Amino acid sequence: MTIRNVFLSICLLSLPWTAQAAELGGLMDQAKQMGGDSIVSTLGSQFGLSGDQASGGLGGLLELAKNSLSSENFDRIASAVPGVDGYLEQAQAMGLSSGSIDSLDALKSGLGSIGIDAATVEQFLPAAVDMLGKVGGPEIGQLLKPLLG
Repeated sequence: MTIRNVFLSICLLSLPWTAQAAELGGLMDQAKQMGGDSIVSTLGSQFGLSGDQASGGLGGLLELAKNSLSSENFDRIASAVPGVDGYLEQAQAMGLSSGSIDSLDALKSGLGSIGIDAATVEQFLPAAVDMLGKVGGPEIGQLLKPLLG
């Protein structure tokens, strides 16, 4: 067997692995993009919230982060968590207006206005921070936890 034949054999044998690796990479990208959807569905089912309420609640929490953290830290969150802009837009569409959530009390009041009762808010917020930390990484959770008091 010549060196050329050996090289061709190796190349041909590696093709299926290359295709599988590319497919796996695509699946990993999809899973990362879908992280936001899974957060909404998990929080919604865990607390009996509609998708809009869960998404709006996340948006409210992220609005508090945007208004309380440095722009550099908020940009870290926005880069690490898929769908941040969508959550912020959902919160605004539900009446949690931009800039008005500047304290934990304002956030809790806003969540009440979208139909999330006070007892649920007390459980939802730490769970939302935990989920965002799992999706975005431990640094994201560490940035958000102090916002809850």
